[in-house]
Amino acid sequence: MIMINKYVIQEQQGSLYNLATIEEISGGSREFMRDMMQLFIETMPKLADDMVNSLNSGNWAGVKSVAHQVKPTMELMGVTSLKDDVVVIEKNAQNLTDLDIIPALVEKFYAVIQKIVEALKTEIKFYL
Repeated sequence: MIMINKYVIQEQQGSLYNLATIEEISGGSREFMRDMMQLFIETMPKLADDMVNSLNSGNWAGVKSVAHQVKPTMELMGVTSLKDDVVVIEKNAQNLTDLDIIPALVEKFYAVIQKIVEALKTEIKFYL
């Protein structure tokens, strides 16, 4: 079982994500921006929990599935700090290789997602 929140986030909040892509896609629509942030806030913590639960139960297919599922959202939200980690989690869980490194990567993923969600809860207020 992994210990959540042990991972120390080294990055500044502003560099945890970048809204430039959704801003471009939105065509300047504040409502679209708000909706995308709200969707992240509502879905990513559940997916992070699912990844942790899959890891803790040894469900490597579940770990792989969640990692695969979060990649497009993270790309859209400019979460570059986790991109390589999620690729490694997905590949290793799928191939059942180097499984010993996955817990630390999942812990980092979980912690960073929590930080981003908290930052977005503050930032979304500017899009009301």
